[in-house]
Amino acid sequence: MASTLGLLKALLRKPGAITTKFEVKQLLKVLLKRPGTITSKSEAKQLHAQILKHNPSSPLYTSTIICVYSNFKLLNQSLLLFRSLHRPSSLSYKSIIKCYAVNGCFVESLASFVDMK
Repeated sequence: MASTLGLLKALLRKPGAITTKFEVKQLLKVLLKRPGTITSKSEAKQLHAQILKHNPSSPLYTSTIICVYSNFKLLNQSLLLFRSLHRPSSLSYKSIIKCYAVNGCFVESLASFVDMK
């Protein structure tokens, strides 16, 4: 875990620090458990760019970025990602529901919950 956090810090200091899909997967595991590891909007966007470079169509990766963006109340970016998913997973729905709720959009949050069922 400590080495993964070191990898994350290296990524945010130097674009291109992540070189393999395995490193991206390890990083995402940490972010799913501790999305607060990303501390700024620019770090979130840098992470998004790195993930797009390695696997742009992964629902897991997309859900993780939605979760990170929701921590910064970036509703528009989260919605763009969510709507890009062909078949959103339950994790994707949970992420967008959280994002709506964090942004005070409680009706939309409830509507997404109903859509998820």
